Amino acid sequence: MRKNILTFLFLIAFNGSVVADTVTGIFQTERNDAGAFLEVKFAPCENDQNLSCAKILKAYKSENEINESYEHVGKIIVAGMEDAGDRKFKGGTIWDPSEDKTYNSKMTIKGEDISVEGCILFFCRAQLWERVK
Repeated sequence: MRKNILTFLFLIAFNGSVVADTVTGIFQTERNDAGAFLEVKFAPCENDQNLSCAKILKAYKSENEINESYEHVGKIIVAGMEDAGDRKFKGGTIWDPSEDKTYNSKMTIKGEDISVEGCILFFCRAQLWERVK
């Protein structure tokens, strides 16, 4: 009986350690040279709840001016981010709407914010996205 209880507790602990974590919340991208930025919402991906994805919620022309005509609202900007442990995510992609190009991506959670990197081969460019909510 004692052996069964220990086995049961071990299985619970083991299962808890392999459950993938996902990023959730609303973040704002870095501003471009004109002061424009996006607001994106992270949640589990629709096709795989163990991966993180982000959709564009709003586009801003400046701090207080929403870009109502922005054509990419509702589109996925970050896709397929897999929990790599230690607050890091890998194996995903990031879409640059201004260039209409998709790059391999990885992310690191830094406090309440996320460092998001887009990479071509070994060359990566990062942005720090600040948590809004």
